[in-house]
Amino acid sequence: MEQRLNKDQCTGCGNCLTACPLHLLHLSAEDNCRGVRFIENIDPQRCTACRRCELMCTAGAIDFLENDQPVSNTLIDKQAIPPHAGCYLGSLTKALADAI
Repeated sequence: MEQRLNKDQCTGCGNCLTACPLHLLHLSAEDNCRGVRFIENIDPQRCTACRRCELMCTAGAIDFLENDQPVSNTLIDKQAIPPHAGCYLGSLTKALADAI
């Protein structure tokens, strides 16, 4: 199973950062089209596909693929996620990152 991160959909809220048991996710150094730092995986080969990051993503920016097909997730209806879910936290995360 392969993790797919959609940098343009990511709001930079950081909810997934603490969800990864291997601490493979971090915020990028650059901004995406929303003007916030987005999530990147520092070592995709080490990802165990536990899918905790996907469950924590309020923006639906994290998917998992199997044989190049999205893995269905009955716990999350990604079509029902509002387009700006998590933006407030993303803006706060960006402000803190810029201050540091």
